[in-house]
Amino acid sequence: MGTNETPLFQSSSSGAAPPPRSRTPLFAAAGVGVLVVAGLAYRALHTSAPTPTPPVPATAVPVVDAPSSAIDGVMIPVRGGAFKLGSTDGDADERPIIDAHVAPFEIDTVEVSVDAYKACVAAGKCQLPDTGNYCNWDKPGKGRHPINCVDAIQAEAYCVFVGKRLPSEDEWDYAARGGDGRKYPWKDGPPAAQVCWNGDGNDAGKGNRQGTCPVGAFPTGASASGALDMAGNVWEWTSSAYCPYDNRACGDARRVIRGGGWNNLVPEYVRAQDRSKEATKARNDNIGLRCARTPAAR
Repeated sequence: MGTNETPLFQSSSSGAAPPPRSRTPLFAAAGVGVLVVAGLAYRALHTSAPTPTPPVPATAVPVVDAPSSAIDGVMIPVRGGAFKLGSTDGDADERPIIDAHVAPFEIDTVEVSVDAYKACVAAGKCQLPDTGNYCNWDKPGKGRHPINCVDAIQAEAYCVFVGKRLPSEDEWDYAARGGDGRKYPWKDGPPAAQVCWNGDGNDAGKGNRQGTCPVGAFPTGASASGALDMAGNVWEWTSSAYCPYDNRACGDARRVIRGGGWNNLVPEYVRAQDRSKEATKARNDNIGLRCARTPAAR
């Protein structure tokens, strides 16, 4: 408020005292003012304030850092059929290309996870894996990653525990490539961000990956059958001896492993047809497993 208020009485220019002024109008005005103020106060006290709009509760956004465990053990039916086993694109052990055939079978959608393998250990049916630097066993945050650092005997024991078996090399190849003989499980384009590997275009940057990825984390890399991680993440044990394709009964004690691993830098090593071998007792940080099963007779 300002301070320039008009005085109630003013002096005349002659200096004579002004005639007495009636105070009645002043008292009347003051009374009216009091009534107005009182009315406003009453209204303020008795008028309902508008109900404030309640704040909208924030919706919690789930943070998912790995695919759900619900996918563990889920199998994909593969109809089976005739196909060409082998390739002219890779190493000498991929030749010669032969005619092959597999009967209908089922294969795990994803590689066996650490969480899934723990159930076998807890039941006393599986031995503990190794626990080296890049081994996933007993490492915080690795439950949804593939079990690695297990040998072929341990892999077989797990599959038996869940009522399954290791796939043969032929079954593995057919689940990855189908009947069209594709170069990569996803068929078109070189490996990049659709696979857990260490080469150009991967999500961690070339040479920067320091271990495996959660199982099933790369759906765009799905194979001909719909299986995930059939390239990269971990190589996978098969039940097949490492023999030339034109001498399947060679008697080699080593096992075929397929699929490539998280540490591969070269695209050729995550091709669907690429094959390698390991002794049955090898426990490497880039080798794991998935299981297969023969459907029950109808």
